[in-house]
Amino acid sequence: RSLPLPRQPGTTERLLDSHTIIVGDVNTPLSILDRSTRQKINKDIQGLNSDLEQANLIDIYRTLHPKSTEYTFFSAPHHTYSKIDHIIGSKALLSKCKTTEIITNSLSDHSAIKLELRIQKPTQNHRASWKLNNWLLN
Repeated sequence: RSLPLPRQPGTTERLLDSHTIIVGDVNTPLSILDRSTRQKINKDIQGLNSDLEQANLIDIYRTLHPKSTEYTFFSAPHHTYSKIDHIIGSKALLSKCKTTEIITNSLSDHSAIKLELRIQKPTQNHRASWKLNNWLLN
């Protein structure tokens, strides 16, 4: 599997909270729509999808575009397109997702996936502050 999730109890919850977004080239199509050939999803990918579901994670792009056949990668040797780049996040983040789209990129053999979030802007009376988590110093 390309995206191994921790197997120790509680580890996933500590690493992947409701504000976590995992973005990148996972090198794996997660659904049958993620390949131009409509090839079936094998057992490894089914296992990965099961792991994501158990961790309460979703493919944000696919959730917002359930029927889309846009792709992020073209394999010249195989003459096939696939979506192997993903934005994985918690289901709780979905309400903060404004838009997501695949953007053609001439600088890479992969297209980019853009995610625009709804973020509340601080009011003028409220200043944003940051505090160091002392636990990081240990």
